[in-house]
This record gives sequence, structure tokens and C-alpha cells, in this order.
Amino acid sequence: NIDGIEKSNYDVPIATVSPDGLYAVSYSFNRQKSRIGPIAYGYATGHDPNKLVNIPNNEYIQLVNLLTGALNKIISLVEIVQYKPDKSMEDSFHYFTHSLFSPNCKRFLFFHRWINKKNQEFTRMFTVSLSGDELFLFPTSGMVSHVAWKNDKEILVYADIRGIETHGVSNMLRGYVKSFGEGGINPTPKIEVVREMGAVATIDSDGGHGLVVGPLAMNIAIKKAKTYGIGAVTAMNGRHYGAAAYHAAMALEHDMIGISMTTGGMNVVPVDGSKPMVGLNPIGIAAPTDQEPPFIFDASTSSVAGNKIILATRLGVPVMPGWVANSDGTPLMKEEIAPDDFMMLPSGGTRENGAHKGSSLGVWIEIMCGILGGTGAGPLRRSGAAHHFLAYNVEAFQDVALFKKDMDAYVAAIRDCPPAPGKERVVYAGLPEHEEELDRTENGIPYHPEVIEWFRNISSELDIPWILTKQ
Repeated sequence: NIDGIEKSNYDVPIATVSPDGLYAVSYSFNRQKSRIGPIAYGYATGHDPNKLVNIPNNEYIQLVNLLTGALNKIISLVEIVQYKPDKSMEDSFHYFTHSLFSPNCKRFLFFHRWINKKNQEFTRMFTVSLSGDELFLFPTSGMVSHVAWKNDKEILVYADIRGIETHGVSNMLRGYVKSFGEGGINPTPKIEVVREMGAVATIDSDGGHGLVVGPLAMNIAIKKAKTYGIGAVTAMNGRHYGAAAYHAAMALEHDMIGISMTTGGMNVVPVDGSKPMVGLNPIGIAAPTDQEPPFIFDASTSSVAGNKIILATRLGVPVMPGWVANSDGTPLMKEEIAPDDFMMLPSGGTRENGAHKGSSLGVWIEIMCGILGGTGAGPLRRSGAAHHFLAYNVEAFQDVALFKKDMDAYVAAIRDCPPAPGKERVVYAGLPEHEEELDRTENGIPYHPEVIEWFRNISSELDIPWILTKQ
């Protein structure tokens, strides 16, 4: 009980508790060592790895009723191993790990993991009903990281709930699914730190999804900042990493300033140029506050997000002057339909409007991500996208409380600035998104029926149970 008056003791290890607090998942065996060494997480079995039939029948997942203390067996390890087995499971060490309840508390997810003689690790992801009679195997293969499973959906929902639809579920997920299917994203990357010195590190993403690599790299930067006052990580050989703001904002809960940037699609011409030399190259910056919504900036260094032009073209809507150039690099300076072979202009559009600033900022991001990561820049890139992450530990520079107090005063002053004639109010980066998040948290995220239909179709195609809407 939250007030500490009532409490119960359970003679079983608790792995995870349901969101409603009524149930818990428990394993019927304790953490053990495998034949290749200690298992760092989960509860590994101790059966003879050479004989699947020797897996003890009493090793299973059980449901704990936290109100009554009742224990109910849900599914055994034997049943899981025997469910659609393949040759990689032979002569392997099997175990359960990483269970997680669904939001409606009717099912939970867990991993079945096994390690073979060559020390190769494999994972299957299941969901099962609390009664144990509805088992579902997700259509994945190879190693599936629990961090990946958590972060990819979290980053997309972060974008949607803050009103950043260009990088949310509706706009990005179908592209990711397609890229996985076509081999553009490596579903089983061996992400590793390839260089490290003090406060800095370089990561090889191995073609892995940026929604997985980004949070991992930012956490390394944050950890280093706790020791050195600042942390900087470059990740090369990567893929699209979603909303830049998400990674930057990870630093906020640690009382740090966060910065993230990435090399985007190669379609931006330099000032007065006739072919793309710079990517869309977004940057995210987040600074903590106390009482006011935090400062969170996220923008590409191109005139506008490339997705806006694609959407406008699909809908037959004209684009604004100074957003794009035609095929020979000439900026389009009147409202018109973007040509099929358009190129993006840098932020500012033309030199007269300050495009040299946006262009140079884009070049800087190419340097910090691509060249610093050792994979080239612009049209000379050698291996996919590259990212750069920075964390500044405020405590290393000054008193955290004073910093947050000054931040509150500054952003409040911006917010309270008298608006210009004909304008309703003044905002700072992060304030409109914060307000949108409050509204969507309360009232839900609006999705177009076409998006819901796509979800339904792709769920059927991938043999995933449809649980988003009632029939």
C-alpha cells in the first residue's frame, strides 16, 4: 500500500507489475549462471543445454494476484521451446527474460532467448494472455533488443503527442517497415563503441535503426557528462533517428543541456549552387527549467522539413516562395506547385534572406556527424546517416537551482513579450509542443482514418493481432 500501512510478502521473484497494480509476473526459478558465464539479466534456466527434452517442466512463467497472493502457471519454458522450433535452438541454453504488461493489463510480452555453442544469441518475442491460452509469436528473427522494442515506439509516440506529425507514427512508421523489409535497416545490428577517450566516444551503428542507436548514444553522452561535465558521442553507419528533440530532451531529467543532430536526406543546395551538397540535417536542443516548460528546439537546417514539400506535392498544394529550387538550382520565389525534381533550399532561401547562415549550419552538422565520425560528408558520405550527441552537465558550470531559476525568468519574459500588431502572442521553442502534449495526453492523439486503415492492413500482413480499435 502506498501509505505503508498494508503490505504483503511473496515468496517468489517478481519480474514486473501490471499498470493497474493488480498482478505481477514471476518466474519459477532464480537467476543462474549459464555455461558461457553469468547472465546479466533475466532468469536463466539451468537445464542440460545438449538435450531439449531435459528442460525441467517446473520452469515456467506464473501470474501473481497481488490482492490474494494466488499463483497461476501461465506457460512453461518447454512449451515455448517446442513452439515452432528451428535448428538454431538445438544444443542451446534457453531462458525467459524481459516481461512487460500491455497497457490494458490483458496480456504481457516476454522474450524467449537462447545461446548456442558459438555464443551466438537469438531472441523471439511473444505475447500471451493472462490465462495462458492465447500465445502469439511476433514475426521477427535474430536478436531483438528490449531497449530497441521500447525506444522505437516511444520516440514515434513522443513526436505525435507533441504535435510533430512529420516524425510520428503516421508519417514515419510505414517507411521504417518498408526499409526493414527491403533490408535498408539492419534488424540485428552489432552496435559497438569503436573509439573512446575520456568524455568522448564514437559508435558504429552497423546499419541499425536510429531510434535504437540514438537513445543508446545519448545515454553514453549523459553518463560521461556526469563524470567529466560534458559528454560527446558520434554515431556513424546509422539510419534515420526520428525526432532530434527526443534525444536532446533525454538530458533534461539529469539537469543537463542536451543537443542532438543528424545528417538527413541529401537534397539541399548550397547558396547559389545547382546541385545538392548538404543534407536536411536537423538539430535538437533542450535546456532544463524549473516551473516553466523546458526550452526544446528542433528544426532542420533546410528551408522547411522535406516531408512538407512531399506532402504538398502529393496534395497538389503550392509551396511558399523561397522553399525549393528547380532542377537547375534557381530558387522558386513565388507560390507554385513544386516540380517533381525539386531541390531544397537552405534555411533563409536566398543569400539576401540569410541563406548563407542556414547553409553553413547544415555544413557544420555534416562535419560534426559525418567527417568527425569518419564516414565523409554531403555527397561524399560513405555509410548511411551519422549522428552527434552532446550533454552538458549544468552542475559542472554553475548551481543547478540558479540555472533553472534564470531559465524560468528568461523563457517567461519571452512568453510575456507584447506581441506585434495583428499577432496573438509570443512563444518560445518547446512551449506550443508542451501545450499540445497536455491536450493530447488528456484527449488522445488524432489519427486520420487512412492511417488507422494502414495499421489494420500492415497488422494483417505481418500476422499481428489487431488491438487498436474495437470491431
